[in-house]
Amino acid sequence: MKTQTKLLSGNEICEIKVSYTRPPLHIMPKVSCPVDTLEVVRKICKNVSLDYQEHFWCIYLNNSNHVLGYREIAKGDQTGALIHISQIFAIAIKVSAKAIILVHNHPSGILQPSEADKHLVGRIEKIGKLFNISILDSIIVTSESSISFADEGLMNKSKKDEIPF
Repeated sequence: MKTQTKLLSGNEICEIKVSYTRPPLHIMPKVSCPVDTLEVVRKICKNVSLDYQEHFWCIYLNNSNHVLGYREIAKGDQTGALIHISQIFAIAIKVSAKAIILVHNHPSGILQPSEADKHLVGRIEKIGKLFNISILDSIIVTSESSISFADEGLMNKSKKDEIPF
């Protein structure tokens, strides 16, 4: 995904160009079960040290659960990362994603989701409903293991009619 702006002078208006080139469908991984998801997560995390600072990624999927790509949304310190939810959905809209898988690590090595993790995922789910974008899972990884919110029954806990903000 590239964003370009053209420098203009005077009363001209800048045109913002955003591009994303989807890979051919036959080489896009498909996520159809937790094992597939973990394989994609391992590929994303393979060159990152998970023990020293927190990272937060989003995996974007099309309506057939083929992986469109991923993006690191935030990088923090040993205790957390500042997540801007608007960035998550700006990218999702740009690539026409229909689903997202959230991924972050816990440098502490503790897999237990914090209350802040649960609250953040709930907010993202609610906002996703506004855009008709499903949040399929939230995965917490450490250098040794992982945990899935979906497998733990922690997804889709938000009330249907609740205001998302």
